[in-house]
Amino acid sequence: MVAGGAKLFIFETRKLNPAPVDRAFTLFQNPLGLDHISFEVEDVDRVYAEAKAMGITFNGEPKDQTWGARMVSLRDPDGNNLYLLKWLRK
Repeated sequence: MVAGGAKLFIFETRKLNPAPVDRAFTLFQNPLGLDHISFEVEDVDRVYAEAKAMGITFNGEPKDQTWGARMVSLRDPDGNNLYLLKWLRK
């Protein structure tokens, strides 16, 4: 979905109403259900540095992915996996 400059990517589950499960910081190897939410940002490294300075904990540091984006992951307070990404090429 696109609204102005915001883009929301939604990954469909394969099962209705899945039971809550723990999820690892992997992109596609988790059990069925909501896997993650990705946010496209203008500068992953800047957003990471600003958020980390405010005390937000990340799963690692931003890095380039083989599938074409620079990305960093974290968990929200409810345990959902979140990804901040910037496409390397359009």
